[in-house]
Amino acid sequence: MCNIVHFSSIILLLLAVVVVSSSAQSCKATPADGCPCMQRSTFDQQWLVDTYPAVAAKFSAAYTFQAPVVTYPECAAIIVTCPNGTGVATFTFKNQSLTIGNWRFQNPTIISSLICDDGNWYKSGLSTSVDENLKSSTLSCAIPN
Repeated sequence: MCNIVHFSSIILLLLAVVVVSSSAQSCKATPADGCPCMQRSTFDQQWLVDTYPAVAAKFSAAYTFQAPVVTYPECAAIIVTCPNGTGVATFTFKNQSLTIGNWRFQNPTIISSLICDDGNWYKSGLSTSVDENLKSSTLSCAIPN
């Protein structure tokens, strides 16, 4: 009887170790803010000059570009914030265009009603990921010179 109790205790201990280790393995490494979904792309002046010099030249007399602060509160929104008095600049990769102060990208730019599921962003009420849309552009702060 004593051997059966001892054997049962060992089995329970092994099961506990398996459960704990499998739950630890399912926790993926996440960005500093704790949200495992894609981070919003941002850019600064040097990136624009190095990567798209012709676009940078069009705006260099009027603006300097600085990466914004991006937060992911409760993994349910993406908030892009620039300093007061600056506009949010949007660089669209497809047509290599830069837009400043567009009505869709106000300061701060807030994308709310998001769900981070299995590393992908979904808009609440939609069944497809919005990741491709987010990857299509990058944001910055346009600081008037």
